[in-house]
Amino acid sequence: MTVRHCQQAMILALYKRLERRLHQAAAAMAASWQHDRKFKISSDPFSPLRLRFLTRCRDHLATLKAVKHSGGALAATDDALVRTVHSLSGAGGTFGFHELSERAYRLETLLLAETKADPVELGAALDALIQQIEIVLE
Repeated sequence: MTVRHCQQAMILALYKRLERRLHQAAAAMAASWQHDRKFKISSDPFSPLRLRFLTRCRDHLATLKAVKHSGGALAATDDALVRTVHSLSGAGGTFGFHELSERAYRLETLLLAETKADPVELGAALDALIQQIEIVLE
């Protein structure tokens, strides 16, 4: 065997080992999410993206709770809040979390309304979105 053939054989062996480890890691991740009966994570080609979305939902949930507990008025001038809600609205629907998407869209609509929305209605929409995210993350 030539040096080149040996190098190719070593690279192929390393590639196969890496591929096995990636499959094991993916299987472990899928197993950790098996409680989510809405989706067959292990056979769903979007599962890695869905998992990343769910991870981002945890961050968004923390942001939304901070806004709620700040006691300040909700406003469209809070760009971070509008971006967060818009992101949840779009990605939630894409990944099959339609109720989450609808609640995020409702809050986004209220935030961006031409006329100033009722603070009670805004608070209720925020609470509904927080509640739905918590349900999705259970």
